[in-house]
Amino acid sequence: MNLSKKILLLLLLTFSISIFAQKEVKEGIISMKITMSSENEQVNASLAMIGNISTTTYFKDQKSRTEMKSPMTGNNTTIIDNSTKEILVLLDNPMLGKKIFKEHHGCF
Repeated sequence: MNLSKKILLLLLLTFSISIFAQKEVKEGIISMKITMSSENEQVNASLAMIGNISTTTYFKDQKSRTEMKSPMTGNNTTIIDNSTKEILVLLDNPMLGKKIFKEHHGCF
């Protein structure tokens, strides 16, 4: 078997496995912690003011809630209901104070 046929066979096998290996996820939690750094000390000083950013997203069916915490921007919670096309944003920002935003969109 020549090289091009082997590559084609490998691609077909990989593609067919990936089609059957995917499963739809309807509920879960995604957590991230973002830490920024640089080799430049001046940049590191600026990044230290921003601090670490952590986010946690909870989702189930058509609804999700994302919580973001940052020393610079404060706490931010975003709640999305895709079935009603509504978004609710709750901000607790050190500079702006507490704010609530509610939006209704025709589509997103």
